[in-house]
Amino acid sequence: MRELPAPAVWLVATTGNVVAAAFNSQIDADPMAIAWMRMVVASAVLALIARSIQRAGWSSALLVMGIAIAGMNASFYEALPRIGIGLTVSLALTGPIVLAATHGRTRGDAFAVALAAVGVLAMARPWQGSGDLAGVAIGLGGGACWMVYIVAGRRAAPGMAPAQAAMAGLAVAAAVLTVPGIAAGGFPFGDPAAVATIAFWGAIGGGLAYWGEMYSMARLSTRAFSVLQACYPAIGVVVGALILADRPTPIELAGVACVSVAAATAVRAPVSAGRARARGTA
Repeated sequence: MRELPAPAVWLVATTGNVVAAAFNSQIDADPMAIAWMRMVVASAVLALIARSIQRAGWSSALLVMGIAIAGMNASFYEALPRIGIGLTVSLALTGPIVLAATHGRTRGDAFAVALAAVGVLAMARPWQGSGDLAGVAIGLGGGACWMVYIVAGRRAAPGMAPAQAAMAGLAVAAAVLTVPGIAAGGFPFGDPAAVATIAFWGAIGGGLAYWGEMYSMARLSTRAFSVLQACYPAIGVVVGALILADRPTPIELAGVACVSVAAATAVRAPVSAGRARARGTA
């Protein structure tokens, strides 16, 4: 699958991830329990694809990536019912934006990062001052975890197949969230609809989505991958409107336009030959 364009793979994976989050958020269970079961299902699916957990080639980068994934998912599902999917995704994006800023070297890089920041602010609307501060703090915590995930993931992904890298990280995340998930009340296994929802969307939006991110991460520069994450709020707004009936305001649509232009600017960054020839792709 080396011929697949990394930005397109990332877009499909990301859309699946956000759609899955929208459906999973409607399960009648504690957000921490939902995040835990999502990781369990996703890691199980990728274990079938990667075939052997021993082949993952465990490293400190994979362990850190897994812990970051756990933090990202826990923060996301805790913040979502408080502040909505659009703002949750926007706040999480602060991590990739900061990371992109630290790697920028040209005026074009600075423009992309600044435009992405404007878009996030347009959707977050901090000047209104009537939001859930705890939800905002949790969302920002997810952004910090996202930044760590990108850094650690890029160190792990080039040396192994995307399915194996993603499976190893998700397995760690599932283990980290086990105790908090059970302590939060566990998952409602007696509810067939909830089980079916988490099984299906955990596979699509968890397992396959993280495989797509590992695939893209090995082929894009850190700067390009980080700013490409700016598409997340746009996808979140669209998914929120279609699935959760969360209609965007004009200023949110303006934010979507900003981050879309920023993402288009970012993916023009060249991919190094070394990353393009990443070994062991699935």
